[in-house]
This record gives sequence, structure tokens and C-alpha cells, in this order.
Amino acid sequence: MNKNFGMPDNAVRSYKCARCGNMFEAEPKVASTCPICGYSCSDNLCNEVDSSDEGY
Repeated sequence: MNKNFGMPDNAVRSYKCARCGNMFEAEPKVASTCPICGYSCSDNLCNEVDSSDEGY
């Protein structure tokens, strides 16, 4: 089953870091750490956005 139900095939749920602006894939229901600055993102701390997984 597609984990991105209702989203395009090339989209993934991502966080946009509130500290540095980096976008990285979000883990469902879990706080994720920004790989650039180490800020701990969760739903209430960083914006959740849909981003492409195509690498461009």
C-alpha cells in the first residue's frame, strides 16, 4: 500500500527546519533531528511540507 495516500508518487512528507531551513524526510509520529544543524523537529516545532523525492 502506498504510504503517501492522496499525494503524488514522487512526494514525501518532510520537515522544514525552523532553525536553518533545511528540508528532510519526516518520520511519522516521531521527532526527527535535522541532519544539518541538529535541531530536533516535530509537528509543533518545524513546518511539515510535501517535497519531491526526485533529488532535484
